Amino acid sequence: MIHVQDVAKLYGRTVALRPVSFEAGPGELVLLRGSNGSGKSTLLRVLAGFATPDRGQCIVDAQAIGWCGHDHQMIETLSVRDNLTRQTRLFGISPDRLDAACERFGVDQFQNRRPGQLSQGMRQRAMLARAFAVADGVLLLDEPQTGLDQRGIAILWEATAAYLDSGGCCVIATHLELPEFLTSGSERQVSTVMLPDREGA
Repeated sequence: MIHVQDVAKLYGRTVALRPVSFEAGPGELVLLRGSNGSGKSTLLRVLAGFATPDRGQCIVDAQAIGWCGHDHQMIETLSVRDNLTRQTRLFGISPDRLDAACERFGVDQFQNRRPGQLSQGMRQRAMLARAFAVADGVLLLDEPQTGLDQRGIAILWEATAAYLDSGGCCVIATHLELPEFLTSGSERQVSTVMLPDREGA
């Protein structure tokens, strides 16, 4: 599903990501680790197709990529529900599938509010609902626990485990230690990709 070979990224003369390689298949969980500024977010943006690598090869084979990054990407004049409907419709996601994702993350409790009326945790729940609704093959999560309370984090990891068990591939950048049930399934493959520091690039 994912093939990354010597992928690197520059912004002008600034090295955003030093060369990295890894592969991941169905049902596999990949953890991106590294110091701040090592390029974890940059690599996820390359995988999502939002950025083009300046070196190497990146292939992501999926029907649809679910993405949750640092930008909530919602139009302030629309309700949360209208935003999510608008965004997921581009991928042909049915209302029932979006409903299920919203209910799982508790978004149905505030979906009629506008983005400016939401807490950081609510925004994150909305973006996670969108990501899981869209994901069909590959799910990319960049520090997905940001802003969530303990219950929200528990829901996140439970949803991730279910996604992996359904055969999806997930790449996560997080500084947290993941719960044992997520990383120790008897048939679950978990790998860690350590990104090199940019110093000396």
